[in-house]
Amino acid sequence: MMNPCLELAEFPQGVSEPALIALASPSWRGIDGEVTRVTSLDNTQSRIVKLMHSDADIYIHLQQMYEATQQASDLVVGAHVVRIDPSQRALVLEDLSEKNGWRACTLDMTDDRDFQQTHINLRKRFHASARLTIDRDPFAEVQDLYQDAIACQAPLPADTPWLLHNLDLIGSAVKASGIDRVAAHGDGNISNVMLHTSGTQKLLDWDSAGNWDPYAELGMVLAEFHLGELEKQAMFEMYEGRFNDALFQRSHLYGVVDHIRWALIGSIHSKRSKRSFMEFTKFSDWHFFLGRMAIGESDFAERLRRV
Repeated sequence: MMNPCLELAEFPQGVSEPALIALASPSWRGIDGEVTRVTSLDNTQSRIVKLMHSDADIYIHLQQMYEATQQASDLVVGAHVVRIDPSQRALVLEDLSEKNGWRACTLDMTDDRDFQQTHINLRKRFHASARLTIDRDPFAEVQDLYQDAIACQAPLPADTPWLLHNLDLIGSAVKASGIDRVAAHGDGNISNVMLHTSGTQKLLDWDSAGNWDPYAELGMVLAEFHLGELEKQAMFEMYEGRFNDALFQRSHLYGVVDHIRWALIGSIHSKRSKRSFMEFTKFSDWHFFLGRMAIGESDFAERLRRV
């Protein structure tokens, strides 16, 4: 029965308040858990308490998320972990607040070369760390989510079978070229990136963490940053150290798969979540649109050939 709010995050006395406004359109922010800031009565200390929502279990492996959050904390890639309480589905983390020099990143920052390099270095540092428990396969996850969406009669566009057929083509091309596995955050959402006034970055929300193909995560980032082709190639070179067309195409196509994956997650939430006030359908439609646009490009077949 603990909660309120996890006994004020162990301060003898304190005050709790919502830490952010949840958004399901166009971003996926504050959806997976209720996020509360707990401040000591003398206002000298504060912590973030995150209580995971049960409807997020369709795409989150909780134990893996706890493991990755702790590993990121140890590497100073993510927020410092104060406590993890699986019995309460709870995380207590350092407060990366504005008064401490932090702010959530936004898309207007993503075309800055220094920002990009820092971001790539941050993700590569986690990639070089110990592997996590669970391997992630975005192609298998899309199929599972699609079956779940059908089962709960979630709203899906009429061209969903065509979209999934093209994802099968991407899967065949990628698997024929070989798949790597590294520990990874597994989410390109820019609102999960925190920026300090010093230029330091940290990653929040390790819900999609696992052993991913690193080019899958890179593809998620390139898709989220909304860069043009040449800018995406330049950022790819930051990661790889040189340009490799086959691996670049692999990353780009993984980004397409990620759009459809999130579209299905949003669609299922629109049907199953008790939070009917959230714009899950709008979020889903946006990612279906982005995936559809990428698959409909005149060079899509050529990208498949070049993987």
